[in-house]
Amino acid sequence: MVVVYGSTETSWSLVEVEDKTVEALLKSRGSYVSCRQIATQLGVPVSVIKRAVRELRRLSYPIKSGRGRGYTIMEFDTLSPDKIKQGLKTKFIGRIIHHFIHVGSTQEIAKELATQGAVEGTVIIAETQSVGRGRLGRGWFSPVGGIWMSLLLSPKRSVKKLQVLNLLAALAVSRSIEKACGIEARIKWPNDVLIQGRKVAGILSETFARGGIVNSIVLGMGINANVDTGLFPFDLRSSATSLSATLGNFVDRVALVQFLLKELETLYEEFEREGSGFIINELKRVSTTLGRKVKVISFDEVTEGLAVDIHTDGALVVRVEDGATKLFYIGDVSIIES
Repeated sequence: MVVVYGSTETSWSLVEVEDKTVEALLKSRGSYVSCRQIATQLGVPVSVIKRAVRELRRLSYPIKSGRGRGYTIMEFDTLSPDKIKQGLKTKFIGRIIHHFIHVGSTQEIAKELATQGAVEGTVIIAETQSVGRGRLGRGWFSPVGGIWMSLLLSPKRSVKKLQVLNLLAALAVSRSIEKACGIEARIKWPNDVLIQGRKVAGILSETFARGGIVNSIVLGMGINANVDTGLFPFDLRSSATSLSATLGNFVDRVALVQFLLKELETLYEEFEREGSGFIINELKRVSTTLGRKVKVISFDEVTEGLAVDIHTDGALVVRVEDGATKLFYIGDVSIIES
């Protein structure tokens, strides 16, 4: 349920209040703005602004308070479209970029733009998300310093073949990290990108189809670039990491996004031209899953076996105890340590 604040004429969800609060602070950067000023501007209670500020600080916005003066925001780098497009070496991906400071989810904005006829290659990127989404309905923590992005594509292949696009996006993320940061990135099926065995990025794809033919697909990508790992939810701290934590210094997010958009376009054009063969072969080369004993949870069924292959349509092939093989198109995979 979305809680709405304000008058009947002007109403805001909490995410919108948070976004407007950041906007007000950025406009007055270098000076303090009181809660009451922002609350009056939006027509909401002061308590709502204070709640918004708490959430923004949780997302690592550099907001400082001054007793009796209100709040001010410190300088922070943004992924502005102008910066990304300068030197961007793509033909269509990223030529239109919608940039937001704070949103609920870039996926939801992308889906709305898709219904409005947005062109293929449109990118939606945000500095933070309040309700970022991962696979299997999980949340995705999206603080300042990460890359939270969705991409609109309009492939001409069947829905089943589009399982490969998840893998394509993971491969593009892996390649861009290696090129931008000089560190090896591996992939755990279907689309977790790992650095030194810890998750640094993930992919979420959603399709819109009629008669088995896809009209559009939204590829969501989240990369923990310059994210403070101390901010991670407790249950992620042993399994996730960020690029900056691994490298010991901040990465150039603009350069990383430029590499990513180029890799996405290169792989996508190869997929449209030749099919999935090249993508699958490249994925096998960097897979951390193949040749390992795995546990797959898919539709409440648990299967253990040896991951032996990735099918041309993107499915994970697992050999079970009796020697038979099973194909999985969706599922939660964990490696069983020997």
